[in-house]
Amino acid sequence: MKKVVFLIILALMAYNAYGYSIRFELRDYSTSEPILEGSVDIVAYQDDKKETFSFLLNNSSQVELNLSKAGAWNFEIMIDQVGTPGNDYFVRHYSEIEERITSQRIFLFRVGSVRGRVEDINKNLVSDALVRIECEENRFIKISLNTDFFGTFEAENIPAGSCVAYASFQDAIGIEEFSLTKGEIKSIVVKLDRKVMSTKIMIRRFAIWGLISLGGLSVLLFVMIRAKKSHAGKKASKESHEKGQKKTENNNLDRGHTLIEIDHSFDDETHPDNNKNEEKKIVPSKLKQVMETLKENEKQVVQYFISNNMEAKLSKVRFTLKIPKTTFFRIIKSLKDKKILIEDSENPRKARISRDLL
Repeated sequence: MKKVVFLIILALMAYNAYGYSIRFELRDYSTSEPILEGSVDIVAYQDDKKETFSFLLNNSSQVELNLSKAGAWNFEIMIDQVGTPGNDYFVRHYSEIEERITSQRIFLFRVGSVRGRVEDINKNLVSDALVRIECEENRFIKISLNTDFFGTFEAENIPAGSCVAYASFQDAIGIEEFSLTKGEIKSIVVKLDRKVMSTKIMIRRFAIWGLISLGGLSVLLFVMIRAKKSHAGKKASKESHEKGQKKTENNNLDRGHTLIEIDHSFDDETHPDNNKNEEKKIVPSKLKQVMETLKENEKQVVQYFISNNMEAKLSKVRFTLKIPKTTFFRIIKSLKDKKILIEDSENPRKARISRDLL
């Protein structure tokens, strides 16, 4: 009886010693083809427990692990093949182990390695700089590390393909793009040739620009107010002048003068009022009565004299009114005979309205 119990105990111990077996079939993620050669290193984690395994593939893509107990396990699987300087495949895998024997198919990413250094703008090596590496092939894998005392860093198991290395130290940053092939060890240099604007600096700059903008707005408002006041003053002055002029006209009318409008369409281009079509002129009643008896061309000549302060050069009158020479001198002679025009005593080529009509 004792022998039977002893054999049962030995059988149970052997069963427990056997543990849990998991078989992995290793394949290339990019091609789905089995990986048939290379040195395989596997690290299994469960809570604070760690177990390591090593295998050598030889025309077989399968490896078998014996774990000490069931439960949730995290695995890191790495393959290094002959013919390349660095690791060739890598993956992190999570699995729940419940059965004594389990089989799973694992797809591994193609990877390479990076050796680099960080320099400032003066090519000085920068220690304790933060370095982060990201790759397009697998954006879930982000590697962060710091440079050592000599300003250098190393990173393994980086996804092959197009990658970017970011480095920062204080307010300086650098960016270096590179490509990586399977099993390659790439050397790169990240130069800190850019600046990072901190929140405090941004707030300070916004405050300065705000003050400048506020000052500019204040100046603009001041100029607009001054211009408005100046315009109001000019308008008031103009209204006052018009009132005074109207008062003067009324006084002249009371003295027996007549207010008529003189057409300046015939004035020459040099006349100071040639930009006006009409202007009010005060004409004495006698002159107005005489003008009513004149011919149309004679009225035109008299109107020109009135518009030029009652006097003008004869040549200028003829040139402006475009009257033929013979006709013009006949008109002038007629107006002189009627005592409407008289010659200037100092300049015979000049004439004026007779003072008897003013």
